[in-house]
Amino acid sequence: MKKLQLLLVLVLFAILLITAVNSAAMSPGMKVLNRYVGTWKSHIVFQPAAWSPRKEEVTGTTKVEWILKTQFQMITRQSDRHEMLEIQRYDEGTKKFHRWNFDANGGNSFWIGSWDNKSRTMTWEYVDFGMGIKGKMVDSFTSEGEYQTTTVMEDSSGRLLFLDTHASYTRMDK
Repeated sequence: MKKLQLLLVLVLFAILLITAVNSAAMSPGMKVLNRYVGTWKSHIVFQPAAWSPRKEEVTGTTKVEWILKTQFQMITRQSDRHEMLEIQRYDEGTKKFHRWNFDANGGNSFWIGSWDNKSRTMTWEYVDFGMGIKGKMVDSFTSEGEYQTTTVMEDSSGRLLFLDTHASYTRMDK
C-alpha cells in the first residue's frame, strides 16, 4: 500500500512539474495567444457596406489550436456559407502578433496585432499592399469564455468597404 501511495505522489509531482515547465516556457506573447485556444461558437453580423450592400448574420464554429511545436496557431472558421483558415503567431523580435487569413473564395490578408493587457484587447491593423485599404480589427476578451470582435475596412477616402462586422464568440469546450 505504501508503494502505491508513493507511486501516486510521484506521478502527481511529475504532472505538476511538467505543467509548470510548459507554462514557464511560454513567452508572454504566446500566453496572450493561448486565450484563443479552443472551439468557439460564433455569431457574426455584417453591416451594409460598399462590397456587401445588405446586412447579413452568420453563425458558425471556430477552432483554434497550437501547431508546429507551439510556434503558430491554426484557426479554422466554418459556417454554412463560408470557410476560412488563419495562421497567427507572436514575433519575439518585434513584440508584435502576426495573422494571415485565407478564405475559400481565394481571398487573403495579413494583419499585425498589439495586445493591451489592461483592457484585455488585441488590436489588429491590416497591412495594405498598395490598394489603399485601411483595416482595423479589435478582439475584446470580456471573460474567460467569451470575446467580441469588431472589424472595419475602408478605402483611402474613408468609405466603408467589404467589412463592417461585429462578432461574438463563446467557448464551447471548457
